[in-house]
Amino acid sequence: MKKRGIILCVVAVPAIFYFLFSSYLKYANEPFKADAIVLFVGYNNEVRNGEAIRLLRQGYANYLLIPAWHEVLHKDGAKGLVKQYHVSGLELGRLERYWLSIGPLQAPENTHIEMIIAKAMMKKLGLKSAIFVSSPYHLRRIKMIAEAELGNKVKMAFVPAVPDSCSQKGCSSFKDDIRWLGTEMVKILWFWVYQHV
Repeated sequence: MKKRGIILCVVAVPAIFYFLFSSYLKYANEPFKADAIVLFVGYNNEVRNGEAIRLLRQGYANYLLIPAWHEVLHKDGAKGLVKQYHVSGLELGRLERYWLSIGPLQAPENTHIEMIIAKAMMKKLGLKSAIFVSSPYHLRRIKMIAEAELGNKVKMAFVPAVPDSCSQKGCSSFKDDIRWLGTEMVKILWFWVYQHV
């Protein structure tokens, strides 16, 4: 009887964790006509990039910002052409410059650094609204960071990049999902701690 209870706990606890937190982390809303699409790079980047390009082609924005690379794709509305260029000379605060100088491996949070760069890029380009694109489990944290960095100065939407089918690279197993959920929850807690200390 005791052994059966332990087995039940081993199965039930991850399942409860999965169902409670997966829906919490998978924050999303409908895209709108915005000034820019902001792409966060990382795991399953091919799928993320595909979703950002799809939104750009469908006319949701004329700019696609890739903060991790300081790059911008600009769509010419009349000709439908896309031009790529590097953005330099971004205005960053003292703490922000410090975070960027210590490098992504030592920085408190890579996604936060990308958001800081996105904010500076948007300011330089005069953009006031954005659609943020990343993997589904990443969007709740991106929303929290965006609200902390951008406040109500920027109109925002959050769109998940989801593979078309599980035959594509990037579909994950239940075990992988549990790992991603755990990682995201730790990062959310870490973000909350360094924001409030």
